[in-house]
Amino acid sequence: MQDIVDALWSQAPPDSAVNVVQRHVGSLRRLLEPDLRTGSDSRRLLRSSGGYRLEVEPESLDLLRFRRQRHHARQLVNRGERLEATEAMLEALAIWRGPAAAGIASDIRTHPLFAAADQEHLAAAKETAHYALGLNAELQARVLDPLRRTAALHPLDEGLHAAMIELLAATGQQAGALTLYRTVRSRLADELGVDPGPELRAAHMAVLDRSYVHPGRMGTPARVSRGEQSRPNSLPSKYAMPVRPAQLPPDVCAFSGRVEELSHLQSVLDMADKHASPPVVTVFGGMAGIGKTTLAVHWAHQVAHRFPDGQLFVDLRGFHPAGRPMSASEAMSFLLEGLGVPARSVPADIDSQAALYRSLLAGRRVLIVLDNARDAEQIVRLLPGGPGSLVIVTSRTQLYGLVASEGALVLTLEPLSEQDALQFLARRLGTDRVAGAQRAATEIVRACGRLPLALAIVSARAMLHPTHSLASIASGLRSVQGSLDGFAVDPPLADARSAFSSSLEALSSGALRMFRLLALHPGPHCSIEAAASLAGEDIAQARNSLSELAQAHLVVEAVPGQFSCHELLRSYGTELNQEQDNDETQSAKQRLLDHYVFSAHAANTILGPRHDVQVHPPAPGVTVARFAGQASAAEWLNTNRSALLSALAQGAGSQQQAHSK
Repeated sequence: MQDIVDALWSQAPPDSAVNVVQRHVGSLRRLLEPDLRTGSDSRRLLRSSGGYRLEVEPESLDLLRFRRQRHHARQLVNRGERLEATEAMLEALAIWRGPAAAGIASDIRTHPLFAAADQEHLAAAKETAHYALGLNAELQARVLDPLRRTAALHPLDEGLHAAMIELLAATGQQAGALTLYRTVRSRLADELGVDPGPELRAAHMAVLDRSYVHPGRMGTPARVSRGEQSRPNSLPSKYAMPVRPAQLPPDVCAFSGRVEELSHLQSVLDMADKHASPPVVTVFGGMAGIGKTTLAVHWAHQVAHRFPDGQLFVDLRGFHPAGRPMSASEAMSFLLEGLGVPARSVPADIDSQAALYRSLLAGRRVLIVLDNARDAEQIVRLLPGGPGSLVIVTSRTQLYGLVASEGALVLTLEPLSEQDALQFLARRLGTDRVAGAQRAATEIVRACGRLPLALAIVSARAMLHPTHSLASIASGLRSVQGSLDGFAVDPPLADARSAFSSSLEALSSGALRMFRLLALHPGPHCSIEAAASLAGEDIAQARNSLSELAQAHLVVEAVPGQFSCHELLRSYGTELNQEQDNDETQSAKQRLLDHYVFSAHAANTILGPRHDVQVHPPAPGVTVARFAGQASAAEWLNTNRSALLSALAQGAGSQQQAHSK
């Protein structure tokens, strides 16, 4: 409800705001369900989580039909059916009737959800243009019509206009393509004071050379000189690199922190250049939301000048919430097209693709970013064969195979330091706003667990509501402490809950259960014996589950046998427990209590034996700590005192009395 009020009245809402919203909701319900009787529950517009949720079938909402049609087109492309994919995308674009929320107040239209929907339409238009390249001229001409309508809504989008220039040239309209380029160039200069970027320039040069190069994928290569054709041991001209690829996503303008990591990476690259070593492979690892891609792209921009033959970028979708991971063959096809190989010339099998890829990169210095990898198998074939190139990999998984076989450098990212996290807020919200509310800013940083994703979500909310004090934002986070509600955003944007959920999808059932039960542990560090007791497993089974969680960066083994996880991950585990059978949760808590009580008794027995105390055997599934002597027993008691007391406090009074007898 508060989000609705904020959207309608950005500043100083009236006292009757909630009543006004409720009256309008009632009107909407009557409009959607004319036969709805007074006092009856709506089947369409439901009350949910302090707000409202609209329940519709996919066919009843244009946006859902548009998304489904676009997903179908992507499936067709993956099967090599580009003609059918283009037709499907044309049907998707025909569903679009204009900008999202057209006709309402302009200040409300600036809401990020409306902008995100418009961006989906823009991206779909570009995809349609790409699918149509190389197809028949009649279909390409049909694609131009929706592209022109989209371009009218996005007059400064260079990628879209570059696609239009390509299609105009491909349909024999070279004059129209050149006129469009001059128009967009003038518009960029007049309104933004900038020159055309690489995509637009590449499309323009392709028209001049009569070689229709797709700016994102590098299309058909330009003519090869006679000297190059006669060069011995060179590749056929159809595989030459006509345009230097520049596929890196934009750098984050407000990037902050990670000074030590960047310095270390720079020294590694300097050393590799000095010794002309094989391709440098750097893996950025860490939990979801830790900032792996942001750092990878930022560093790639810093060192791009050292790789004069270009930069390649591919999202491998290893943990994408809405789709399957990209196969090695799909990724290789994408990279080969980026290197100038037309789609029709890409070999069918992965081994031939890899051989061609290594040949194209031989003797060149190219920066390659492989983002969001699922496992090492996805990566190995995408590595260059010779020295000179840099490969940056990001993954939520510890890529042991890549380290073992390729000697990859691994940089595991930790949450930002408190100082860097405060700087993160200051770069986005302004130094004055943060400095004027230092205590509240510090509380926000701690509530976010110094996780960049959480900080970005809270910063965006604060930027959209500049009149809201940081103290009020900190208070809001405090009120939902222990859950992820404070870091939720609406689809299609990614939030903490969806990011963590996609990390769990790859887990085995045993590891997923262990992750959930670990949230019941009261202390920050959980021993392997305590984890085994929570799950009711033996040590070997528990170790396997914990190792899987550690490999997925869902827990950290700070010291051997002691595991911890980020506080927001613990909150997510708590939410998952609330969806489970309460009996299982209570049984796990009881086993954990037994573990600490019986382990404490065993330690006390070693430190000061008391023969008059009789203790019944622990329940099945409980693992009791073992001690080699008094030193280890004393250390256990000192380390686990806080967890023991918390476990006792969580137990029912009757259970505590039973243990004390």
